[in-house]
Amino acid sequence: MAVARTIYGSSAAITITLASLASDANFSTGRAGTAIDLTAQSTFPIDVLINGTIALSSLSTTTVVGNTQIRVYAAGSAGSTAYTGNLSSADAGQSFTGGEQNVLPLLAAMAVTTTPVAVTTGQAFDFGPVSLANAFGGILPEQFNLFVVHNTGASLNATGHSISYVPVWFASS
Repeated sequence: MAVARTIYGSSAAITITLASLASDANFSTGRAGTAIDLTAQSTFPIDVLINGTIALSSLSTTTVVGNTQIRVYAAGSAGSTAYTGNLSSADAGQSFTGGEQNVLPLLAAMAVTTTPVAVTTGQAFDFGPVSLANAFGGILPEQFNLFVVHNTGASLNATGHSISYVPVWFASS
């Protein structure tokens, strides 16, 4: 009798330049990464796990307003270069003017607060692993991209950021 088992691929970095990304109170101006084409895999995965670390610059209790977050959204494309919400497919700044970010699935929201202690320079906030297929209703798009935005009241740190993905397959043994 065959038994299904999960096989994890190698972790690969997602190119997204988060150094000194400015805060945006409306979560509409952030950064898109370089899109990932899953059809380039030797076998199309059943899922992709996304995880990462995003570092903040120093914040004070007067800088941070209540309910601040760092958010990571996903965008997908099926057989074209058009991504959900018209997100760019390149590592570039992205500004939404009509609420397009509201159609992007939210992968992670990291709460940022200065209490009980102040955030230190370069403090890292980790997220994941998060299922990309789950964000798209259980089925992966052919290509995907990420959008990172925050409303912390200060810029992200110049260093200390990394976001990666791991493809996942089922195999029988």
